[in-house]
Amino acid sequence: MKTKKLGGNLLLLLTALIWGFAFTAQKVAGDHIPAVALNAIRFLLGSLVLIPAILIFDRTKHSGRVLFSPKNRFFIDLTKRELFGGVFCGMALLLATVLQQFGLIGSPPGKASFLTALYMAFVPFYGLIRKKIASWNVWLSVVIALVGAYLLTAGTGGGSGLTGYDFLLLGSAACFGLHITLIDIFSPGTDPVRLSAVQFFVAGVIAVPGALIQGVSFTGADLLTALPHLLYLGILSCGVAYTCQVVGQQMSGTPTIASLIMSLESVFGLVGGVIFLDETMTAYQIVGCAVILAAIIFSQLPLGVWWARIRHKPVAPPPVSDPTVPVTQAELSDEFPAVQAGEDSKDNEESQ
Repeated sequence: MKTKKLGGNLLLLLTALIWGFAFTAQKVAGDHIPAVALNAIRFLLGSLVLIPAILIFDRTKHSGRVLFSPKNRFFIDLTKRELFGGVFCGMALLLATVLQQFGLIGSPPGKASFLTALYMAFVPFYGLIRKKIASWNVWLSVVIALVGAYLLTAGTGGGSGLTGYDFLLLGSAACFGLHITLIDIFSPGTDPVRLSAVQFFVAGVIAVPGALIQGVSFTGADLLTALPHLLYLGILSCGVAYTCQVVGQQMSGTPTIASLIMSLESVFGLVGGVIFLDETMTAYQIVGCAVILAAIIFSQLPLGVWWARIRHKPVAPPPVSDPTVPVTQAELSDEFPAVQAGEDSKDNEESQ
């Protein structure tokens, strides 16, 4: 069980790494391609990439499932849980990424990654709907994270506060928190690769009309410039990272722990902005990042378990006697009163 959870946590860490550097790719690609069209391309590409992965896994795992076959209902092998779960997860994912892409227009990747990481604060709120009440330290961490978000968005401390782009990123964080909750609901008992492929297909198909409404106002040169970043977003950020998320959450089993590990994408996003875009962070923003990261960690500490262990210390077991030391008659009578009683009666008979 511990090995399984460790493997799931490593997959979630890989997810955070890929997502963190994806902020830079989104920022660069978004300068050339409109937000909705960008997400339509990345999600459809991610769905296509997973089709051969499903075919390979079905053959190697010997699960008896075949993706495309006339014997399957509607010619495709999907369970109801995979289908409906993919639809709901896809809609939440599309809304989250579109809001994030619009927010990136006026926010640097490092700052955007930390604001997006606040989805971990929304997960316990959604847990209330599922009657999964979080501990008090999780709720306190929400307040701490909001303080960090203010410091982060205040820049040099002039009190500029939250901008419209920052509110878009906060809305994106709320949708990502919902997406994590939906994955926790639908992923048990499903093929994670199929679930990921369905959610990407649904998100991509829904985004196409929105892209046409927004206007496909990019040239071939823009597409060529953004192509490496689109490949990163479609193949790695979607095809690999989101599938690792589904598998990792299945193995981890706890959405709050999963949100903690995946929120480390904010750290990788900041590193990516510094490396690839020459970003600089002010002192206030660095403190804000540290406060948010501290809130993320504090929200996941099992303080209730620790306090219960402190209050209810286990009783020390009685000392084990050394078999090499002879037992006295008094000790024997205390431990085996029946034996002592029998010897007393025998002595009485002999005296008589």
